[in-house]
Formats: sequence, structure tokens, C-alpha cells
Amino acid sequence: MILTRFAYLAQGTLGRLHSADPGAVQLYTLERPWQGNAPYLSCIPEGVYQLAPHHGAHWVNVIELLDVAGRSSILIHPANKPVELQGCIAPGLSCDVGLCEVRQSVDAFKKIMAWFDSGDRQLTITGVRT
Repeated sequence: MILTRFAYLAQGTLGRLHSADPGAVQLYTLERPWQGNAPYLSCIPEGVYQLAPHHGAHWVNVIELLDVAGRSSILIHPANKPVELQGCIAPGLSCDVGLCEVRQSVDAFKKIMAWFDSGDRQLTITGVRT
């Protein structure tokens, strides 16, 4: 999967997410704003991350990003607003840049799980800063 960030806002960070399958639908992502990689407060650094299933006390059947420098328990899970995230990534079928939100996050997460289950278990995060 490839996540390309395109909006760095005071409230959060928005991106576009593509599967390795060129025919897959484009999704959107929401993260917290960049805060120097501070745990629970910041989006994570750009890079390449391996993905694994995660089954914790709060989040069950979600995806975890492995080996994030200085961080742990970075998940991909449903959410719609930055305040619902603690350094994790939320997918959406659409986004509202003005409100810094994603929409239909549960449906988008199901698509990501299908990609993951089909073997797409790496996430590359890049940014386009304007």
C-alpha cells in the first residue's frame, strides 16, 4: 500500500491511499498533525513499514505498523476526526479537507483489510508538501 500525504493542516494530516493492485479504488487517510513524532500526538515519519494483524484490548482485528522509530502500537483503524486518533491512521472513502475529516471510515477499513488479507502487507508513506 502507498500513502501519499497531501494536506498538512493544524488539525491533522490527510493523504491518499492506494493498494499495490493498480485497479484498486483510492482511499483517503487521516492522521494527527506532525508534532515531531511525539507518541500519541503526531503522525508518524515518512518511510516503509511492515504491517501485521493486531488484536488488543481496545482494538481487535485491525492492522499494526511495525518498527516505527520511537513509537509503538501504531494502528490502522476506523475513525473520522483527528481527535479520535492517538498517532494512528484512519481510512475513509472520501475526505473533507476544510473540516480535516474522512468519511465512511468503517467501509474504507474493510477495503484495507481485503488488501491486507490478499497479501498487501507493506505500507510506504510519502509526502507532498506545498
